[in-house]
Amino acid sequence: MSKEEWENGESTRSGLLWEVERIFKELPDNELPQVLLMENVPQVHSDQNERDFNAWLDYLKSRGYFSFWEDLNAKDYGIPQNRDRCFCVSILAEEYTDFIFPKPIKLEKVMRDFLEDEVDEKYYLKSPKAKELIDKLVADGTLLQEGGGYLNYKKIEQTGTEIAKTLCARDYKGYGTGWDTMNGVLQKKKTN
Repeated sequence: MSKEEWENGESTRSGLLWEVERIFKELPDNELPQVLLMENVPQVHSDQNERDFNAWLDYLKSRGYFSFWEDLNAKDYGIPQNRDRCFCVSILAEEYTDFIFPKPIKLEKVMRDFLEDEVDEKYYLKSPKAKELIDKLVADGTLLQEGGGYLNYKKIEQTGTEIAKTLCARDYKGYGTGWDTMNGVLQKKKTN
């Protein structure tokens, strides 16, 4: 998220914050948006990024915004997915304006409630590598026939289908040598 990297053309995804700053510098004060909402990974304010994150908040303050940020996880707000994100709400106001993030709510539905009983075969993992891995995990009891699981290159655990793991940008590539975490559900055995 380094502002220096962004200014030198070495932008990262979080460099979008500095792109917003660039746009803001072109706007007169009377055309600034009333509210800004930022959503990012929690690392946006980590030790490594803290200086730049605070610089961003200071810039917003200099333009008249009061900013409030907090890390929220989707599983605490009615979505059965472990997705931790930093949210920042910035409000343009002449006097201090308070903002309170919502309190967590009880999870009423789990991932299994959204799964279909019949799924088109085009969604099946068909690569020999995936089949070999899944067969091995089922055979040794790591993944149960009626559940799903979470795979990590350091450990494999059976988590059932309560809460999905965070979906990653590279998940579309499927299981392979570079997999880190994946969600998966095994096909139910049909009984006649």
